Parts: sequence; C-alpha cells; structure tokens
Amino acid sequence: MATASPGVHFKVTSIEARPVQCDDMASDLAYTFGPFQLQVDRGALLEGDKQIRLGNRALEILIALVERAAEVAGNQELIGHVWPGTFVDDSNLRVHLGAIRKALHDGQDHIRYILNVPGRGYRFVAPVVSVWPDGSETTEPICPHFDRQRRGHQEGKRRVGGCS
Repeated sequence: MATASPGVHFKVTSIEARPVQCDDMASDLAYTFGPFQLQVDRGALLEGDKQIRLGNRALEILIALVERAAEVAGNQELIGHVWPGTFVDDSNLRVHLGAIRKALHDGQDHIRYILNVPGRGYRFVAPVVSVWPDGSETTEPICPHFDRQRRGHQEGKRRVGGCS
C-alpha cells in the first residue's frame, strides 16, 4: 500500500482508502477491515479511535476468524480453540458470535463480516489487511491455523498465503 508520510498508511475499507496513524499500534501484527482495527497483542478492537468492548472469548473467536479470513472455521474447531479441554455447547459459541456481530454492526447497511455456513461453521468474509510491526501491509492470509506460536514471522521470513 502507498505511504502518505512516515507513520501514516492507507487503510482499505470496502468503500474507501483512508490514512490511519500507526504510531501507537501494538508491537505485533494488527488487522484492519472496514472501519475496524483488531490489535491482537493488546486484545483490542477499535472502530476508528474508539475501543469497542468485547469479552476475551469473543475476541479470541474474532481473531481466529480473521486469521482464517475467507475460510470456514468449524464450530468444534472454534470451541476447541477458545475453550480447550472443556465441554461447551454450541449455544455458547453462538452467544459470543452474536456479541461480535453486534460490535461489528454486521448486517447493517448491507455490510457483512461473518457468515454462517450451515452445518459447517463460520467464515469471515470482509477483506482483511494485515499491518506488520515494520509498517508493511499485506492482504494475503497469514496462516490457516489457530496456533498463535506459528503466526507471523518464522526464521526471519514473513509467512503469508498459508503455512509451510
């Protein structure tokens, strides 16, 4: 993406590209989609400059979906990721997805972020831009797995477009 000046990058939304200050971003990877920025290390979801309140489990679900943008994440995969080793009913997942959809204004003004794939799970469908700690940006998926230890840089190389 083009750089307007040091510390200012263009954030792509489904409607427009607009400059975003990156000076106070988390030291780790952040994701932008629509008017939102998901700062993984800070556990924060921002809409513009406003922090959106979302519980830890809902944030974990959102991160898992965004990191697998355009892929279907199965209900049991999401439950196993957010509640490892614990029996959890699908209704708990649906409650947290409802909170995420509400926070993202999903479905308002014909803008969708999360789709239910009947019998399979959920898919994050909005275009996602990954903003790296060095300020560079990519639109390719990071890694189609939930393992945080494998996300991002490995052996000095940026991993995009899937896992090796």
